[in-house]
Amino acid sequence: MSGLPGLIAGMTPQSVVVLSGAGVSVDGPTSLPDGQELTRRVFDAFFVGGALDTVLRHHEEVGWLQVESCPRRRHGARQPQPQPRLETVLGVAAQVHGDDAVPAVLADAQDAPPNRLHAFFAGHLARGGRHLTANFDDCIERAADEHHEGWRRAGRLHHFHGCVADDSSGRSLGATLRRVESGFDSSQAAAFTDMLPAHGTLLVTGYSGRDFFDVDQVIAALAPGALARVRVVWICHSDHDWHLIDPCAAGVPPLAHLLRQAGARIEIACGPTGALADELARQWGIADTWPAAARKPRPPHVAGDEEARQEATFQLFRELGLIGEVAALLRCGSLGKVAPAQLWQARSEVLWEQGRWNTLRRMWRAPGVRAVLPAATCAERVGACLWVQGRLLPAYLWLTWHRRRCSDPGDALMLAETEGRVVEHMARVPELRPLSRRLAPGMLALLGSTPQAAGVHLYRRRNDLAASLASGTGQVRAPTEAQTSSRWFTEAGSLLAAMNYRHRQYRDTYRAAAVSDAELSGKYRQLQLYFDSIGSPSGRWRVHLLPGAERVFSLAEISRGLLTLQYGWWHRIRILVRYLPRRIRWRRNRVPG
Repeated sequence: MSGLPGLIAGMTPQSVVVLSGAGVSVDGPTSLPDGQELTRRVFDAFFVGGALDTVLRHHEEVGWLQVESCPRRRHGARQPQPQPRLETVLGVAAQVHGDDAVPAVLADAQDAPPNRLHAFFAGHLARGGRHLTANFDDCIERAADEHHEGWRRAGRLHHFHGCVADDSSGRSLGATLRRVESGFDSSQAAAFTDMLPAHGTLLVTGYSGRDFFDVDQVIAALAPGALARVRVVWICHSDHDWHLIDPCAAGVPPLAHLLRQAGARIEIACGPTGALADELARQWGIADTWPAAARKPRPPHVAGDEEARQEATFQLFRELGLIGEVAALLRCGSLGKVAPAQLWQARSEVLWEQGRWNTLRRMWRAPGVRAVLPAATCAERVGACLWVQGRLLPAYLWLTWHRRRCSDPGDALMLAETEGRVVEHMARVPELRPLSRRLAPGMLALLGSTPQAAGVHLYRRRNDLAASLASGTGQVRAPTEAQTSSRWFTEAGSLLAAMNYRHRQYRDTYRAAAVSDAELSGKYRQLQLYFDSIGSPSGRWRVHLLPGAERVFSLAEISRGLLTLQYGWWHRIRILVRYLPRRIRWRRNRVPG
C-alpha cells in the first residue's frame, strides 16, 4: 500500500468522477476481454488465419511501436507493437459479415456477472458519485440494482459509447470506425462534458485513453483553464508497489496531455487497482464489495464463412493501406464474393501505388469499368492520373469540364477536391504559379468547410488541402497541418495515408540550415523503406520530390525514379532541371576550394 494513502487523500464520493474502460471488466467472475484480447477475438472470428500477425509485422516495419508508460514494465522488455484499432477491424468485419458481427463478438458482455470493481463503483454511485465509462457491459448497473436500491436518484452513470442493455443489436454502439470517426455530436459532447467535475477529482482506471476521435476531441475543445480546479488521478494497473509515473513520459496517453492543457493537475500512478478500490471502499464506508474471483473467460463461438473471411481480409488490407498485401490477394484469384466494382477499385489502388498511371488512365476509360462504376468516379480517376503525371493543365481542364456538367453535388465535390490538388501542385511550378494564385480562391469556395462528421478521410484530406490552397492566397499554413493529418490516419490505422502525410510533413517543415545532410538522408531513406514495406513503389520514388533531395539522392537514383514512374515527359524534364543545378551547387560546397 506504499504511496496509496497520499494518492487518495481528500477524495470523497461526491467529489470523484470515475472514467473507466475495459480493464475494470477483466477480473473474474466478469472475465470480459480487454482491448487487445477483443481485437484478437475479432481477427480469429472474421479474418483468415495469420491476418493479425501480418498487420503487426507491418506496424513494426513502419516504426509503429508502443512505449510502456511505466519504467518498471518497460525495463528490459521489447517494445510491443500497437494493435490495429479495434473499431477499424470490427467495422470491416461488420461491413462484410453483416451487422450481426458486432453483437456476436460481444455476446459475453450481455450477461457477464459483476466483479468486485463493479461492486465498488456501484457503492460510489449510491453515495452520490458520477461515472463515465467506455464499456458496453452493464455490470455496474446490475451490481448497483442488487445492493443499492436508490442509486439512480443519487448518482449518475453514462456509457458514452452505448450499452448492450440498451441495444442488443449493437448497431448504435461505438464499436466500429463508422460510428466513432465522426466524433460526438453536440448532445453527446454535452452529455460527456456535463459529467466532468468542475472541481474535485477525475479518477481514470482501466482505461487505455485511445478514444482519439471523440473523447480526445471533446477535451481538446475545452477552454484553457476549464479544468483548473480538477485533479486527475490516472491509474495504470500493475502488480508492482504503488509508484508515480512522470506525466510527461513517453507512453503516457495523449489524453493526459490534453487534460493538462485544459488546466487539470495530472498524477499518473501504477499499482494494483483492486487495492485502490479496497482502500477507497473502506474510507467511504462501502461494505458491499466482493472478494476477488478467478478469471474464466467465455469467448463466444462465432461461425464464419471461409469465403467471407477471405473477403474481409482483403477489405481490411485495403482499409489499412497495405497495398502489397492487396496485390497478393488479387493475384491469388480467390476473391469470388467481392463485388466487381470493389475489385476494380482495388486494382486501381495497386496500379496507382505502382506508378503505372498510363495503364490506369486506360483502365478507367475502358467500357468494362465504366459499366460497373459511376461516370463521375471514372472521370475523377482519369483527371487524378493526369495530375500525378505532372500534366497539370490537361488535368485541370478535364476535371473542370466534368465537374461543371455533374448534376450530383457529392460527385461534383469529389471532382473539385482533385481539381484543388491540381491547383495546389501548380503553386510549386514556377510557370504555373501565377495561375494557381488566381484559381485558389475559387477552389476554396468550391471545397467549403468539411466537418469531422464527414469521416476521417474526407475531413482530414479536404481540410489539409484547403490549408494548402489558402497559403497560396497569402494566408499562413500551420507547420503542424500535415503532422495532424498523419496523426489522424495513424489513429484510424491507415499506414499508407499516414506515410503520405509524413511525406507532406517533411515538405512543410524542411529548413536547409536546420538539418544536416546525414540527418536528412536518414529521414528520407527511412521513409522510402516505410513505403517499400507497405508495397508502394510510387511512394518510394516520390521521396525524390521532397525539398533537399539533391543532398540525399544521386543522379542515378533520381533518373531511375523518373523512368520507373509513368510521369509525363515534360514533368520528367522539369524535375531534372530543378534537381541538377542544386545538386551541382551542393557538391561544390562540399569540396574545399
